[in-house]
Amino acid sequence: MLGIINLINKDLTVAIIFLALAMGFVPFNLSNFSNGMPLYQKALMILHGLVVIGLTILLLAG
Repeated sequence: MLGIINLINKDLTVAIIFLALAMGFVPFNLSNFSNGMPLYQKALMILHGLVVIGLTILLLAG
């Protein structure tokens, strides 16, 4: 939530930090990522990771 708020306020560095930390505290059980997780949870994890990677590249390129 704080990552999105900082992203709206255009504080990209802090937004990336909060969004990346949120990936570490994921409430899903990652031990069965390949076959036990529902598709929507996999999609959210992958999308979240791509957003963090994209924002990091945007920060480094700018």
